[in-house]
Formats: sequence, structure tokens, C-alpha cells
Amino acid sequence: MSAPVSEPPDGLELYVYYKLPAAQAIAARQALQQCSEGQSEVQLQLRQRMDRPGELLTWMEIYRGSTAAMLRLESQVAAALRPFIQGERHVERFGPLS
Repeated sequence: MSAPVSEPPDGLELYVYYKLPAAQAIAARQALQQCSEGQSEVQLQLRQRMDRPGELLTWMEIYRGSTAAMLRLESQVAAALRPFIQGERHVERFGPLS
């Protein structure tokens, strides 16, 4: 049984990174875009690691916005990208220092 999740602080940002085959990048990007289409509560940025080109890419998603909407969108994106990701999808939560 997992520990209860406490309410995230104001200013929460999500950083999510994972690896996927370069051959599936276009399809994965389309799946991500379909998830974020039409929503306005979350700013979602997609980044690619540039120092290690090859057949296996490292992507990072950065989420900023309404906490509830961010968590909802991240969950939808995770499900949509599951067929493309090799290995683990790492989710990091960052907030402002007090």
C-alpha cells in the first residue's frame, strides 16, 4: 500500500523524463500533443536531451500551472506514451524554496 500523497505546494512544477526509440519519436509526439490539445490550465513543454544522440532518445516534459490540472494531464500523457517508453518514466516534483 502506498503512502498518502500530501497536497502539493503552490508553485509546484513537474519534471518527467524517460527514454524512447528515435524511430517512434513522431508517433509519441503526436500522442502527447493529442493529450494537451484544447487545455489551457497547464503549460507543457517538451525537451530532448542533446548531448547523447542515438537510437534511444531522452525526453523531458515540464509542467507548470494549476496543480490539479497538471496532475491530471501528466496522468493522461503517461498513459498515452506508455507504448513508446523504454524503461521507467521518472516524475520529479519541484516547488519554490521558502
